[in-house]
Parts: sequence; structure tokens; C-alpha cells
Amino acid sequence: MFPIDFGWTGNRCRAMIPAVDVGGKVMRKPNSMKGLEELGRVRLSQNFFLRDFLHSEIADFYRIPNIPEDPDLAIEAGKRLCEELLEPLEATFGRLHIRSGYRSPAVNRFGNENKLNCSTNAATSAHHIWDMRDFDGCMGAAVCIAVPWMIDHYHDESDWQRLAWWIHDHLPYASLCFFPKLWAFNIQWHERPKRVIQSYISPRGILTKPGMANWEGNHSKWYAGFSIACSAARLFESKGRCNTLNCWIILSLNRFRFKELCSEADAISDVTVAFDIAVVKRPRRLVLLARMPVEP
Repeated sequence: MFPIDFGWTGNRCRAMIPAVDVGGKVMRKPNSMKGLEELGRVRLSQNFFLRDFLHSEIADFYRIPNIPEDPDLAIEAGKRLCEELLEPLEATFGRLHIRSGYRSPAVNRFGNENKLNCSTNAATSAHHIWDMRDFDGCMGAAVCIAVPWMIDHYHDESDWQRLAWWIHDHLPYASLCFFPKLWAFNIQWHERPKRVIQSYISPRGILTKPGMANWEGNHSKWYAGFSIACSAARLFESKGRCNTLNCWIILSLNRFRFKELCSEADAISDVTVAFDIAVVKRPRRLVLLARMPVEP
């Protein structure tokens, strides 16, 4: 899948992808395997469940349970993270790779004390520790992810900025922090977003924050190649076998977006996209069979 800019905002995304609640009942910390299994089944958004975020190498290797102390708070913060940030990212760029999600206070404390790339619990509250509010009493949640589409299509060390600016212009993130391996990055949702981007990759340091000259305005020049036309052109160039290619494009779309998407595609001059070949409905998805002629 290649990225398609839906122009989503946090509020609009929340309206299109409702979270599934847990029946209004209070969730308690599991004290059995069955209870943990049930907690993992809690659906945070259309494509994400709580279980997706409970894996931790620290917890597994050192045998420390990575279980929320306050499941209700973890679920509430996790829903906002998934609905407002991860869902539009996955719908645009395809499958996301989750590197590190929720950390229990015990797991994070151990990681910090043993220099395993964890900050203090106070600094990690309302971040990787979803079920602990920060000093101001605010709720938040963060996850470290990698975007395979970016790894496949960009290779310069500084290309992480393309994705960073796309997120800055389109999503209600609170903070971003990029790392060298796989261009993985922490993305945070928070009740009071500061919208700060920093990186441990060149150029290192703060990319933008409130008060900097580059914080406001449009940054589309950085992600111009994220359009349908450019992505399709690169796809066909990489194949290099024929002038016409049938490719399956799986999009997490509401069915009522279909006509709008076709209209946007028809407006592109440098590639012809015919979406009228086939439309197959699957649960929660539309699968479009698209034939895209390109010049040799």
C-alpha cells in the first residue's frame, strides 16, 4: 500500500472510527491468566486491541509482569492514541510495526534503574506508562512504531523529516521522538499536546516546537512524494516488466469515501487510475482492484 492523504484531523478521525467500549464495567487489574486474556481483548479502535501493546522485551526477559495497575485509565488513554494517531497513520501508510507500547510502572522502573533506555517513571507517566497521570494530572499514552512503507521508499539518513512533517501537518500528536534504527519513533497522544518533534538521527535535536519559526505553516514540500501519483510511479518503476499492472490496494476506508477517493484520483494528471474494475466488500475494509497504465 502507498500513502494517501485523507486530510483527516483528530476530531474527524474520532467520528469515523468509533472505539469499542468494554460494556461500561470497571476493569480491575487481572490476577489470573484468564483475566489478562480478557483484558487483552479490549478493543481500542478499529484495528487495534490492548494486547497489541502489552509485549515488552524487558518484561519477557526479566520476568516482570507488564500489566496495567489501572486498566480503565490505560484503556481510555490507549483509545485516544489509537483513534486519533495510529488509525490515520495505518490507513495512510499501511501496516505499522509496534516496537514498544504500554509499560507498567514496575517494568519502566526496572528499565530505568538498569540503563535499558527507559526514563524515570515521573518522566514516562502519561507517555509509555498509560495508566499514570503526569504531574499536572493529565492523561496521555505513547507508543514506539516503525513505518515499513518509509523504510522501503526512502534511504537518506535525514528522510525521517518527511514523515515527521507529514504528521505535524495532519495529526493531533503531542510529541514525536525519532531513533536511528528503522526510523522508529515515539508518538504520543496527550490531553495538553505540546507538539514537539525531536530526533536522535541527523539532524539531531529539536526539529520544531512552539515558538520556533518553522512550527507553524505548511510543510508539504517535505512530503510531496507521498501523493498517489508519485507512489504509483515508484511502484511501477520498481516492477519494470510491463506498461500496465494490476495491483490490489487495501484501504481502511468508510464506504462513503469511495466516490470522493475516485474523484481525487481522477484529478491527477500524470497517472490514470481506473477504479471501476472491481470493488469487493470485506469486513471493515474496501478492497479496490485498480489498473494503472503508465508510460514505458
